[in-house]
Formats: sequence, C-alpha cells, structure tokens
Amino acid sequence: MGKIKAILHFLDDRLEESILSMLLLLITLLTGTQIIMRYVLLSPLSWSEELCRYCYMWTGFISVAYCIRKRIPIRINTLVMLLPHRKQKMLEVFTNAISTVLYSAFFLSTITIIEKTIITRQASPAMRLPFYIIYIGPFLGFGLSLLRLIQVIAQDARDVLSRTGDGPEELPQVREAIEYIRENRRGG
Repeated sequence: MGKIKAILHFLDDRLEESILSMLLLLITLLTGTQIIMRYVLLSPLSWSEELCRYCYMWTGFISVAYCIRKRIPIRINTLVMLLPHRKQKMLEVFTNAISTVLYSAFFLSTITIIEKTIITRQASPAMRLPFYIIYIGPFLGFGLSLLRLIQVIAQDARDVLSRTGDGPEELPQVREAIEYIRENRRGG
C-alpha cells in the first residue's frame, strides 16, 4: 500500500514535468540527430521533423495542465490583487469554474476527433503514424487540465470557507505596491 501511495504522490507532484522532460529530451535528440544526418552524413531523415512537430504540439497541451497546477496562468491580475484575500479566492474559484466548463468542451471535442480519425484511418504523411495517436496529446492535456482545475478549485474553495483574512498573500514587494496604490487612491 505504501508503494501505491508513493506512486500516486509522484504522479500528483511530477506527472506533467516528467512527460514534458521526456518530450523535450526527445525533441532535442531528434533535432541533433537530424542536423548530423543532414549536414555531416548528407542523408537527412524523412520522419524526424514530423515527430518533433507532434512532440512540440504535445508539450503545448501538457504545459497547460502544468501551469494550472503551479498556479501560473497567463493573465493580468493587477486589479484582483487590490481585493481582500477572501474575495481574491472567490474570484479565483469563479474563473476556474468557467475554465473547467471550457476545458470540458475541449476534452469532449478531442474524444470526437479521436473517434473520427480511428474510423477514417488517417495517418501522418512521413511516418504513417495513425492520427488518433497524435490526438492523444490534446486529449491528455485537456484531461490533465480538468483534473488540475478541480484540485485547484477544491483547494481555493476550502480557503474561502476557512479563511477570513483581508490582505493578499503575495510577495513583500507586491504587498508594498498594493499599499502604495491604496494610499494614493485615498489621496495621501
């Protein structure tokens, strides 16, 4: 039971990093091999660029889940930082709930796409790789994103229900900047 718990903890903590590291290593090795084959041995590989392209696509989708887990989404939150901590968390839960709906739609769309590519037996041009294997990347990325969003929403909802703190929990420089803005907004 202890090994299963350790594996689950590892997957929860490091799944995205592990997949991204392997994909980036593969891209690096394939690109280096292609350079050697093309310019040194004068015999380029016909499939390496295609595989790199698919690996790069997979990194994009998996990175979304990684960013959600690490709480580093791309957004402008200057005005949100002026809100009390509890209201920040409430807004966070609301925006993550909207994101969950959006990612659910994307996730369901990837299932439809995978089904269609299985039926039509589409394959990639150079490697003849079935397209459903390629579309597992978006499926996995959106699935992991949904899982991470649910985890983040649950954690933020617990914070909203348990905390009554008013100040933002940010870096000291950010807190100082917020205090400066609040003081100047009041006129002194």
